[in-house]
Amino acid sequence: MPNGCSEKQSTVYRLVDHVRAVLINVRRLAGQFWQAQSNNSAVDGCKPPTMRESGFSTPVFVLLCILWYTTSALSSNTGKVILSQFRYPITLTFIQFGFVAGYCLLFMTPLIRFSKLRKPTKTIVRNTFPMGLFQIGGHMFSSIAISRIHVSTVHTIKVSINVPFSKCY
Repeated sequence: MPNGCSEKQSTVYRLVDHVRAVLINVRRLAGQFWQAQSNNSAVDGCKPPTMRESGFSTPVFVLLCILWYTTSALSSNTGKVILSQFRYPITLTFIQFGFVAGYCLLFMTPLIRFSKLRKPTKTIVRNTFPMGLFQIGGHMFSSIAISRIHVSTVHTIKVSINVPFSKCY
């Protein structure tokens, strides 16, 4: 923290330090999780590791689920408010994906160093491209649905679609 800065500036510096510490801890936990995943998959074959074997704690898993649900709910409700004034759901989808790409690039900057950008191989592109198309398509259809009916109805339908397939497991 530079000398002679105001109270607001020192608060901002402290907040940035706290955010950096949290990101470092999340990065460390994610690295431990993926390391445990890769170690166990080579030994056990197809058997997925349990939480205890992977070293990934239940509270962290619950926290991540809560964060995912919160961001999903905020995104859907914010999208509904935006779409009540702005009648272009597909454009909104592309803008949202642009923000996600921007945040990803921000987290890869040398200042934060949450991850490094690496050159994708043909295998990575071949495996992730179809998932990306389905992700974008699903998000577009979701935005179109949210622009026409209530958010709760859209989410109820999205959840109900998986019920028949859950019997397969």
